[in-house]
Amino acid sequence: MGALEIQFATDSDFDQIYEFLDENFHDHAEPIQQAHKDKDVRMHPHKEFLKSCIESGMTLVGFIDDVLVGVLIAAKIHNQEHERNAEEAKMCDTQKSTDVLQFVSYIDEKANYCNRLQIPETLHMHIVSVHKDYQGRGIARKLFEFCIENGRQLKVRAVTVDCTNSYTAKIAAKLDFTLISIVTYDEYNEHIGKNLFTPIAPHTEIKSYALMLE
Repeated sequence: MGALEIQFATDSDFDQIYEFLDENFHDHAEPIQQAHKDKDVRMHPHKEFLKSCIESGMTLVGFIDDVLVGVLIAAKIHNQEHERNAEEAKMCDTQKSTDVLQFVSYIDEKANYCNRLQIPETLHMHIVSVHKDYQGRGIARKLFEFCIENGRQLKVRAVTVDCTNSYTAKIAAKLDFTLISIVTYDEYNEHIGKNLFTPIAPHTEIKSYALMLE
């Protein structure tokens, strides 16, 4: 088996990335989506959001022997990120998608990265996904490390990530990210006044992390 090759995604990678996330991330591996009470509605990647992240020049793809094995969706965010997600939630085509984005908005608002860190923007890792047949080989960590180095090259002051997956949270901790905030499913259900999400172990909470690059 060949070595992992990581590169920046381009517009020509859009279809391949979309299919990859549709198969390996949405509903199949994303804990918040899996935790939603409506198991019959299938979620898919958000095309416009995905396009914008690819166009930012900060999204990464990883290949082994010309097989796409990992994707890291990244872009810069500012202190209005939770508002952006809240607005997008109003335009979703299913209630499940609306519910999930409203949850994400709550997570972003609690993390409050830019205000908390007193910086104008961060390089944010929105999605980190590894092909189901290539997990356990350190691919996610290498994507993290590449993104961090890109942040240094871009001279951003911090790299941030909301870890809905407990394994991703372990990577962030090992790479010396600082834990910024934690959201439990019970906390969010209480916030909205209904039992909408039931976590699936071991992914029982969402941890938000930041790594200062100065």
